[in-house]
Amino acid sequence: MPKQLIGQGLPSLTAEGWAWLTPVSADVASYGAPVVVLGIGAAWLIVSLLLKRGEAGRLRRCEAWDCGFSAPDSRMQYTATAFAMPFRRVFGLLFHIVERVDDSGKLARYELHISDRLWGLLYRPVADLVMASARRVTVIQSGRLRAYLAWSFATLLVLLWIIS
Repeated sequence: MPKQLIGQGLPSLTAEGWAWLTPVSADVASYGAPVVVLGIGAAWLIVSLLLKRGEAGRLRRCEAWDCGFSAPDSRMQYTATAFAMPFRRVFGLLFHIVERVDDSGKLARYELHISDRLWGLLYRPVADLVMASARRVTVIQSGRLRAYLAWSFATLLVLLWIIS
């Protein structure tokens, strides 16, 4: 097939004898397949003999390796904190996030405080202005009854003047 497409054929597998595979050419990439198979077989035989001698032919059974961790319990479950972590990383620019782990005692204590940056930039100044205005009005309203009636009367006069 390659000879029909490109005008050249692949080199014969037995160009250098039956013991050599030559994918492109013998100079570039070649190996002796029987030599490799004999090497793998010899390594397997040596390892199996060494293992039988070292253990005196006994098969040792033990627990599967668990990477140093104990049996799974409720502490190792996937929690809401772990689920929310990617969202906190993605939206971290919009929120002011303070995470702290206090491990000074017996148990570690995880603290997380999240505040909205836009609240401090946009809404907080408006809320402070409204609260300051409310405090001023409270001073007016919590005074004497005569002062309250005077302010009400003055407001009524100003509104009537604006309308006319």
